[in-house]
Amino acid sequence: MIAGFQTPDAGAIAFDGRLVADAKTLVPPEARGVAVIFQSYALWPHMSVARNVGYAMKLRGAAKDDIDAGVEAALDRVRLQGLGGRKPEALSGGRRRRVALARSEAQDASVMPCDEPLANLDAHLRAEMTATFAALDRDTGRSFIYVTHDQSEALALATTVVAMEGGRVAQEGPPHELYASPASRQVAGFIGHGALLDVAIGGRSAQRRTPVVLAGVTLTARSARSPRGPRGLLLVRPEAVRLDGTLPACAMQALYRGSHFEVVARLDDGQTLTLHAPARVAQGERLSLSIADAWLVPEEDGRAFTATE
Repeated sequence: MIAGFQTPDAGAIAFDGRLVADAKTLVPPEARGVAVIFQSYALWPHMSVARNVGYAMKLRGAAKDDIDAGVEAALDRVRLQGLGGRKPEALSGGRRRRVALARSEAQDASVMPCDEPLANLDAHLRAEMTATFAALDRDTGRSFIYVTHDQSEALALATTVVAMEGGRVAQEGPPHELYASPASRQVAGFIGHGALLDVAIGGRSAQRRTPVVLAGVTLTARSARSPRGPRGLLLVRPEAVRLDGTLPACAMQALYRGSHFEVVARLDDGQTLTLHAPARVAQGERLSLSIADAWLVPEEDGRAFTATE
């Protein structure tokens, strides 16, 4: 509907106050200033890279010199200089994705819907292309409607994240805020990876810090307010767990992830958490952990709750 391919049954869509669609109005896609980046690249195989990129400009009747300059600038922005004469089939998947991005860039569109644009790329190319999208968003001022199932892409590109639960807004704010301080159990369980642990409240809060007791060990957690009940839910991210402390645990599993070993550890009270260890940890090895940062998830509906609810 944003691109103009379907008409909404109700409501309206406007770009900078200009109505483009409602139940009775439909501005055609070519008249909206929209450039769609399709998941499947949608490049014309019989055209060179340069002709693919400059095709929309040609349809608008732009002069050849303007088309050549626009194509060169668009290819330069996505780091494809000197490849304008090649056919899409001669390029890697990452470069084809850059051609599709350059084509949209050359259209000078104000709105750019992107349908999972980094799907089917390997991890290295995904990271590289995420940086490219971030730079375009920062430098061009265009509106990107970016569809993705990858949370890391969403958190890297968004300036504001809105988490919804059951048709209502559960939390809205910068990505780092939702990651570090989720406002509910649902948001905590959905955003990023981490353990939700049942803890006892160990005392009164002071300066948004609350003492909690986990597996018999007292810790201090960040908190939004003083908890009302005797128990709470503690969010612990893997990167906040260290192998130097007084919290006893046993290693259940260790997977090598390249930059670290991802270790699943069982605490003495039976609960489990994940940590990133710099060196190999053997299955069954006894560990002494510390937690550098933890967040006491706010109580919901004025009541305390536990990780087993």
